[in-house]
Amino acid sequence: MGDRIESHEQIKTNDKSEMRNMLVDTGKGIAIILMCIGHAYCPDALFYFIYMFHMAFFFMMSGYFFSDKNLDNPKAFVWKRITGLWVPFVKWGLIFVLLHNVFLKLQLLPPPL
Repeated sequence: MGDRIESHEQIKTNDKSEMRNMLVDTGKGIAIILMCIGHAYCPDALFYFIYMFHMAFFFMMSGYFFSDKNLDNPKAFVWKRITGLWVPFVKWGLIFVLLHNVFLKLQLLPPPL
């Protein structure tokens, strides 16, 4: 029958027996949108307002969702982070650098100053 709404703040997911807090999900969504606005062109007042709290918010969310089970096996935790975050970062970084150089060679991008 799909997701069953438990209350206005929590839903039960199909895959997990955990309850998702919709307030946290909404806060993360707003923080991501504000981060995108801050990295795009926006008025200075809005830029400074967003940068007053957005990184602190992401740090708080990281701490909120950090599980004690990660402390039981630190090697596995670090390896999971390396393979899940660092490897894709390096892979996509190399792809973007190569594409950038190809686009420069084809004169699709202006030359650097």
